[in-house]
Amino acid sequence: MVVEENLIEAVCSENLNEMEVEQLSKRVILAQTNKKILEMNRSVIAKLQDEPHTFYSAYLIISVDQNDLQDYPPEFPHDLTPSGMPPHALMLKKGVIVMLLRNLNPKQGLL
Repeated sequence: MVVEENLIEAVCSENLNEMEVEQLSKRVILAQTNKKILEMNRSVIAKLQDEPHTFYSAYLIISVDQNDLQDYPPEFPHDLTPSGMPPHALMLKKGVIVMLLRNLNPKQGLL
């Protein structure tokens, strides 16, 4: 959408690839829904140079009742994006700022 592109250019500037990480870290766009933020993040990432790297989640449905596993296909949790969690397919490029919300395995560090 044109308004979103203008907003991204106004906040991040047209020279996104030439900005220092410190400059980018002081800029933010807030939106009403996670879906809208994911769309804008993808637009910003598309403007960055370098090849994208996609990281996939490892959501599983665990249940004692085998009927639950039949009711929910393996793709079901991939469509969910709960608050505070990244999408199933997280696309990143070099230079993208990431906020670590929780470390599920502190013994391994921030990997």
